[in-house]
Amino acid sequence: TAEPGGGLGEPAEEGKGDPNKAEYHRDPKLSFDDTRLLDKYREGEEAERAAIRDMMRTLAVCHTVVPEGDLTDPSKIVYQAESPDEGALTAFAKAMGWFFCGKTSTHTTLKVHDKDEVFEVLNVNKFNSARKRMSVVCRTPEGRIVLYCKGADNVMLERLAPAQPAQQRMASQGDVLAGGLGGDATGG
Repeated sequence: TAEPGGGLGEPAEEGKGDPNKAEYHRDPKLSFDDTRLLDKYREGEEAERAAIRDMMRTLAVCHTVVPEGDLTDPSKIVYQAESPDEGALTAFAKAMGWFFCGKTSTHTTLKVHDKDEVFEVLNVNKFNSARKRMSVVCRTPEGRIVLYCKGADNVMLERLAPAQPAQQRMASQGDVLAGGLGGDATGG
């Protein structure tokens, strides 16, 4: 017999197997069934929760995606993106509960686990082939000025300070989710 998340006769890996628990806004086009990310966000230590929040904010805020459809219903939204990657990353953030639901020239609006978050967009550096990354400077709902940046993993890794634990983990695992990094523009 097959177990969810495992092969025939194999037990499911811990944290895997139920997309309904792994995704906050279930997306049938997404085959993500690992609950550990949302479990860590809900129940992890504050540093883990903040890192997950910043990564998801990067995916949900740092893009040129245009939402179409019913902006109040995540299941009725279609994201129009300049690239398939950008659309997929924004859709993944939505599935995790960081629902990008609106943008003006000065603000980006998310519904994060059913609570509104509005980001004041201060500057955008769009992706181009020379930079191989995109950056957005914004004021968070908490009033902090931050730089969210995402791009090619080799470009992003080059820009991390040497000997950072995150850099060492990413370089050794080769496991960068589109280079998604978030941090204070002031160096925090």
